Amino acid sequence: MRTFRKFIFPGILILIGLAWFLSVLDIFRFDYIWTAILLFIGASILASGGFTRGSFVSGMFFVIWAALQFFIDIEVMIDDVLLPLLLLSLGALLLINRSSLIPEKNRNTEKKQEDSEE
Repeated sequence: MRTFRKFIFPGILILIGLAWFLSVLDIFRFDYIWTAILLFIGASILASGGFTRGSFVSGMFFVIWAALQFFIDIEVMIDDVLLPLLLLSLGALLLINRSSLIPEKNRNTEKKQEDSEE
């Protein structure tokens, strides 16, 4: 799992650069690629960190942002409500994260996994 984490940030940069490049060439609309990138970032955070308090807020925030952006792209929702809805979502995610619904990261299991990978 540790080697997977090393490739997340460069992979995200490559995807953003590719999306921007294809948008400039008018091959694809950047809006839809941006939505896919947001979803990929959120899913990557959740996959690499597991469903724990450390990854829940950031991973789910990007997934919600991707969903809201998709609704804007298909013109079900207007742009003006994106920021307020993101702030509401972030607050709700932080409250959920502080409850007992989300498990904490087990440090003993994580340390054993890191030792076995090396």
